[in-house]
Amino acid sequence: MIAPTDDLPPPPRSVRAMPRGCVIRPLGLSLIRGGIELRKLVRGLVRLSRASGEVEGDLASRVCGAIDGWADRIVILLATGDVTAQVFMDRYRGATRIVRLATDSHSFAGSANAAVLEAALRDVIDRTDDAQAPASRTSSS
Repeated sequence: MIAPTDDLPPPPRSVRAMPRGCVIRPLGLSLIRGGIELRKLVRGLVRLSRASGEVEGDLASRVCGAIDGWADRIVILLATGDVTAQVFMDRYRGATRIVRLATDSHSFAGSANAAVLEAALRDVIDRTDDAQAPASRTSSS
């Protein structure tokens, strides 16, 4: 069962990555217009300030644990500029091989990003094939 996330704050890194104008301007306008209940706002801010960002048994912890179980059989490809990938890298401490690709697109959309992804996949597959290939027998006659 997945733990409910309604009361969990987003990871701090994703909050910091959000442009301030996206949060502050609409919040200010909503306060002025009466569209925000101050009691709920204060309660949410207090909860956010108390949150450690770690929830025992949460989905992220379980996923990281599962990845560790496959550590020698998988490779994770991450976009260096993607906030989700950055949060994962902050959280994950396992031994799985991680390849970072120089792009901001976590979906690798567009031809340039697709080419970067394809090259990385081919490299991973080639290395896997090389590692699994039996040693060649050569004769020295």
